[in-house]
Amino acid sequence: MAFSDWFSLLLGLPEVLGDADNWPIAFGFPGIPALILCIVLPFCPESPKFSLLTRGRRDVAVRDLQRLVDSNEAKAMLEHFTRESATSQGDKGTFTELFTRKDLRFSLLIAVWMMVAQQFTGNLS
Repeated sequence: MAFSDWFSLLLGLPEVLGDADNWPIAFGFPGIPALILCIVLPFCPESPKFSLLTRGRRDVAVRDLQRLVDSNEAKAMLEHFTRESATSQGDKGTFTELFTRKDLRFSLLIAVWMMVAQQFTGNLS
């Protein structure tokens, strides 16, 4: 995030693209990486952990793991994900628990305070 802030400040300099004639180019330039992401991301595999733990689709998780790593490592990673899902299945939280449980309310307060502080200080990283 800090690099994108620095890069946008660089593009906005009058010597680069920040003058009266070139400001539309500096304004539209960040749209190019966003467009590239919109084109490329549909072809990227989903997270195998998400496919297995959230969707329960073992076959998709195996296929995506094999696209990313070799088959021996994929089997070991799949076993690790399966063990992890077995230990974390019973602890699903709800949105209302975020506000009703005292131990979670403090964490929520800290997170909101950090977001507010970032907005006031201009630190977005």
